Amino acid sequence: MLMLAAREAGLMSELPPHEIADKVVERSAAADDAGPQERRRLGWLAHFGFGAATGALYAVLRNRIPTPGGPIFHGSTFALAVWAVSYLGWIPAIRFLPPATEDEPGRQPAMVAAHALFGAILGVLVERGLPRRLP
Repeated sequence: MLMLAAREAGLMSELPPHEIADKVVERSAAADDAGPQERRRLGWLAHFGFGAATGALYAVLRNRIPTPGGPIFHGSTFALAVWAVSYLGWIPAIRFLPPATEDEPGRQPAMVAAHALFGAILGVLVERGLPRRLP
């Protein structure tokens, strides 16, 4: 919701998942067959799938690696690391979007905020679902 609000506020021209899906389709054999609605759906599906996979990875790591600090700190830190690896790493490396440092001025602050919020919620939900550890 935060990303949609940022787009509506004019902070970004398009949501990154939709832009990435569009580039994936353009590079594929399906470029002529996929219209704007299919590309948008693919963007949402890929984004939620990636979020679910990284959320599951976070839950496994959080359960296996005890560290000090609360769930909001852990979740937000993890989600911001995912943002950094993605928007400063593999996404520009395969030319889906420019590096965060060269992107639209409003998009990356909105994306950082969205990732931090996602991580905070993820941290709390995972913490509630973890089995109780005995001292």
